[in-house]
Amino acid sequence: TELRTEDLSSYPPQGATETTVTRAMVALRGGDRDGDWAAQFEAINTLRRLFASQPVGAPDAAILAQLHALNLLLLQFSDSLRSALAKNASMAFREMFCSMGKHMEADVDLITPVLIKKCAESNGFIAEEANRALAAMAVCVSEGRAIGALAGCASHRNPQARAKAALHLSRALEGMGWSRVLGMRELDKVVQVFGALNSEGLSETRIATKHGLVCLIREARRQGGDAQDRLERLLARCLPEPDQRKLLDAASASPTGTFPAPLEDMTEVSGRGAKGSRGSRHGTPGAVRPPPPEPL
Repeated sequence: TELRTEDLSSYPPQGATETTVTRAMVALRGGDRDGDWAAQFEAINTLRRLFASQPVGAPDAAILAQLHALNLLLLQFSDSLRSALAKNASMAFREMFCSMGKHMEADVDLITPVLIKKCAESNGFIAEEANRALAAMAVCVSEGRAIGALAGCASHRNPQARAKAALHLSRALEGMGWSRVLGMRELDKVVQVFGALNSEGLSETRIATKHGLVCLIREARRQGGDAQDRLERLLARCLPEPDQRKLLDAASASPTGTFPAPLEDMTEVSGRGAKGSRGSRHGTPGAVRPPPPEPL
């Protein structure tokens, strides 16, 4: 039975956390070769119920001890040919990011490419859950890790996956605030990635890239001084001169808020917490449940 995120807290698992984790892992490791995919589906549900029962940002030590192994198992099911398993595993990742926050950072570079691959696929409801999980990741781990994980997917061999990487990166930066991004050490990487993607064949990629670069240019002009000088040097290094001119003209030609158009809305994310909160990123880890991230 598929469980909605908002219903998980109504069905807390019974018994010790360590026993629950062990039994779920045994069921998951059985694999499709045993043909018992329904048991694996329920094992993922059990883990989701367990994660929902944990204090935000402070999961039980038994979960933390097996977190890497759990992530590896769920990655296999995220990429399963059985759509129900793939969707449920993506839902579990979304909830794990929201519940565990920075505890997930050790494996974010493993998880993000698989989710990018799934959100680029044609199966709508799997792509939807993968998009939601990526949006949660961008809010719930540290800014540098989120940027690094998404930027690392910009060289994916699949152009659809590169488009999703550009879209999620641009939206993640927008959520962090363009003023804040201009002061980050990751700005070099951001401009380099956007520069490489700016000439992609897919319009979705170019729109997301242009959105990010034009917003950075506008904010740098607003700040002036060192921020503007730094960005202009990066643009000169990473973009051909004709492309630079087009972006500078685009930033000048249209009033703020009319170009670029807002990034495409994808879907709402269910979760616990107040909309707009970024408590797990700034301040005490886990002090506030990160919000349901706004869709792309």
